Amino acid sequence: KASCVPWVNQHGRPGLTVPVGAAPARAAALSRLLDDEPLRQELGRGARRRYEQEFSAAGMTARVLSLYRSLPPRA
Repeated sequence: KASCVPWVNQHGRPGLTVPVGAAPARAAALSRLLDDEPLRQELGRGARRRYEQEFSAAGMTARVLSLYRSLPPRA
């Protein structure tokens, strides 16, 4: 089963990812987050940076405009 979650989340940077349907892995990831305050803070900062770089209105607009500028001119 394909998912874009690993691209959006990027395991270990802005969050943790687990395989689809892997309840034990999900439980382990949640336990890790509950037990590790510094990790939660680090992942939260990483998630904020990822949002600002990839998903904010300004960032997405800049990428779309860059894509349009890279296209060859129409005849």
